[in-house]
Amino acid sequence: ATNNATFKNLTLVNAYQGIKIGPKTNELHYVNNVYGSPLKTGVRYDSTTDIGRLEKISFSPIYWSGSGLPGSPDVEVLRDWLKENANAIHMLRSDWEYVDRVHIEGYQVGFKVTQGQRGAANAQFRRLIIMNCKIALYVEKTNPYGMVFTDCYFDATERGVVLSSLFDSVVLFSDCKIRSRMALESNGDGVVFMEQSEVISGNIELKSGVISMIGSKLLDIRSKIVIGADVSGAVFAGIVFAGGNRSVEIRARPE
Repeated sequence: ATNNATFKNLTLVNAYQGIKIGPKTNELHYVNNVYGSPLKTGVRYDSTTDIGRLEKISFSPIYWSGSGLPGSPDVEVLRDWLKENANAIHMLRSDWEYVDRVHIEGYQVGFKVTQGQRGAANAQFRRLIIMNCKIALYVEKTNPYGMVFTDCYFDATERGVVLSSLFDSVVLFSDCKIRSRMALESNGDGVVFMEQSEVISGNIELKSGVISMIGSKLLDIRSKIVIGADVSGAVFAGIVFAGGNRSVEIRARPE
């Protein structure tokens, strides 16, 4: 796809790769009202140098398995494949991307963000709902403007949010909910902001960088915020810890 590409009112029932935009320079893509069960990647886009939009997208094994079409697979077989092999949405370079009302269920990685041929992305997300994925959100790196997530839900069997060792900018979670064995793992030097959000289950662990949590809650008595020895700053204000003071663990650098 090139400039002004529109993908609208589509159902992808037996697609290996659903929609590909880039890696040649492109602008102003619009993906709207798209449903399906892509087997490798649902939407992949790169080199979008001006505002693209993803709206009202849903990827889940139910669309193909429940289609009634000849050759449609058993839902459990398809669930196993997607959970082990597929990324629902993969964003590479995109400037000022807008994502709204996207629902993802049952993938290895729900929403994946990595560097592209022309650098990294920045984006605004609203009503991004990711359920029963191995990793709900993976962010390798963003450009210096970072990313904002508002009214989003991240549910994963292994890790809710992963920020890689290359992450060096900022992400903001506002009015979000995270549920996983590991709620949020940050391995880079960037800044994690969390406001008016809830960790339903799992730990928040930072190896380095900065964390700021305001008006947020850890709802599980077993959940902890683990501050690594290389973390340069941590701010907590108006936080509710179900486990009390023991919910914060500060790890010292080995002598």
